Amino acid sequence: MTAIAGILHMDGKPVSPQELERSASPALARGFGTFNSWVEANVGLAQIGSPISHTDGHSPAVAVSHDGTVRVVFDGRLDDLAGLLRGLGPADGPEDASDAGLVVRAYE
Repeated sequence: MTAIAGILHMDGKPVSPQELERSASPALARGFGTFNSWVEANVGLAQIGSPISHTDGHSPAVAVSHDGTVRVVFDGRLDDLAGLLRGLGPADGPEDASDAGLVVRAYE
């Protein structure tokens, strides 16, 4: 089981990693597992749970595009992975090859 959490302060107040982890604490208390997060300025995103990935299980569930304009929290399954990889071409690094990284690349 997994959960996704996010905080957006519309007044521009920065999100702290501790604030994001507190918002995810009910899922963590229920034994959902790992906590993956991304925080920048007034936005925080998190994925809590067991990663579902074609990689080794340590793949980040939160990904950011190279230009910083796209952020993805991914909890899902990618079908036809071979076809997706053919269409996207080779990854620039391990973050780009994660499931969340592939979703960012496909969106771009």
